[in-house]
Order: sequence, then C-alpha cells, then structure tokens
Amino acid sequence: MSYASVRRRFAAYLVDWIFKGLLALGITASVEQLFPTSSLRDLFDLGFFALAFFAYEIVPIHTRGATLGKRLLGIRVVGAEGRFISLWHSFMREVIGKWISGLFFGLGYLWAIWDRDKQAWHDKLVQTHVIRSSGRARS
Repeated sequence: MSYASVRRRFAAYLVDWIFKGLLALGITASVEQLFPTSSLRDLFDLGFFALAFFAYEIVPIHTRGATLGKRLLGIRVVGAEGRFISLWHSFMREVIGKWISGLFFGLGYLWAIWDRDKQAWHDKLVQTHVIRSSGRARS
C-alpha cells in the first residue's frame, strides 16, 4: 500500500471544506425560503445538515472510499485488508474518531505526520489507512 501524504490529506480536507461550505449555504438559503417565519427553521437546518453530512462524508467513504476532495486529490480510505469499510466503521471514523482526533488541540490529526503508517487517531480507531488511489479497492 502506498500511504497518502499528510499534505495531500490536508489538501483534500480543504477541498471538502469548500464543498461543504457551499452545500451549507445552499441548505440555509433553501430552508429560509421554505420556512421564512417558522420557529422550526433551526430544527430543519440541523436535520438537513445532518443528512448532508451523512450523504457527503459517511456514505462515500463506505461506498467508494473517498469524498469529492479525496477523489480529486487521488486518495481513498481503505480497511486493513485494502477493502472499503462498512457503513458503521465509516460513521465511527468520520464522527467519533475525528472528534477524538481534534479533542487535544488537533494532536490526533497531527499524529499522521510521524506515524509509520501515516495513520491519524481516527484511522487507528477503526483500523483504516488513507492510500494513494491507483485503481479500485475490493468491496
């Protein structure tokens, strides 16, 4: 396996951040148009944001091993045997694991800099690797 560099991972994160920002603007504008005076607007915002996060981050990591940013930068997430990870592992990595990685001043993210396998804490939690894409992972 050819592990992705931390620089490439960070660049993919920035691309995803831009895409998610644009998606958030679209969701907010749509909800405001649909519910201009509703007291439930915040609840709808939260629900749509949760759905968008699930559709943008969790499902693509499970089905393709990559978000749009990762695909554009030529990297993907795979399990220990080079296979795509389960939906549950994708959720654990993207939600719980990344929360833990950011908990101590981002040390869990920085861990990939000096780790032999370039794994951040969220990778270690669910035994994933971020690799350079050179073809299709086994499902």
